[in-house]
Amino acid sequence: MDMVGAAVITIWALGLLKETAPVLLDASIDEPEQHFIKAAVEQDSDNQVSDMHVWKVGANHYAAIISVVTHYPTRHENYKNMPAAISRALACHGRSEYLRWAVVYS
Repeated sequence: MDMVGAAVITIWALGLLKETAPVLLDASIDEPEQHFIKAAVEQDSDNQVSDMHVWKVGANHYAAIISVVTHYPTRHENYKNMPAAISRALACHGRSEYLRWAVVYS
């Protein structure tokens, strides 16, 4: 009976490691989703993404730091509302991810 218990716990632990490792190791999202987010940001005005990092922070939640270069900056609210638009677009493509970011001007 001890061997059965050990096997059950081992299988459970391996499943837990497989599920939590990407979150704990700051895994990024897949390449197609990265290109989709970049294209969504760059379609607004003359935005160019110079650097982008997206981390999985939960089951279907992501956080992003995106550096945008533009010659015609718009209002702060425009950039703040971009994640909601991108999340809606991802949902239309069968993805349920939720993206959140902070806007910092320099």
